Amino acid sequence: MNGKAMDEAASELLQLLLMDTDSDLAAIGEGDLASRKLRWIYVAGGTSVRTELIRQRMSLGLSGSALRSGRIIKLEGGLSDNDFFKLGEAIVLTEGLRAAAALPLQPPKERALVIFIGRRRDESYSDAALMRADEIGMLLSGWWDS
Repeated sequence: MNGKAMDEAASELLQLLLMDTDSDLAAIGEGDLASRKLRWIYVAGGTSVRTELIRQRMSLGLSGSALRSGRIIKLEGGLSDNDFFKLGEAIVLTEGLRAAAALPLQPPKERALVIFIGRRRDESYSDAALMRADEIGMLLSGWWDS
């Protein structure tokens, strides 16, 4: 798939993620295995121009936990600002998110890819929303491999 087709496919799937999970933000992060840094390569619903400039250690935050464990990691709504800061997930602070979830797409040994969804309101993700996000993640993984 060429660059433009990849961009369009990513954009469509991120829009689907936003709608189907009632999220305010959806992003795909890619980890550079050499530098151990994660960057957000596709973002939908972002309000800050800084989001795509974020580079964070792959081991930090929800995204790092999801990549290490190979499982969905969610952040419940209702945490204090201090708790959000301690989390170490820059996109949460930059975008003003109050609830979030990270879903690993592929194991870090192959290529570190993670989906990140978030809400700017104190409303945690339901199991159904996370299952739908995981289904869309499988579509993204298949698309990425093609």
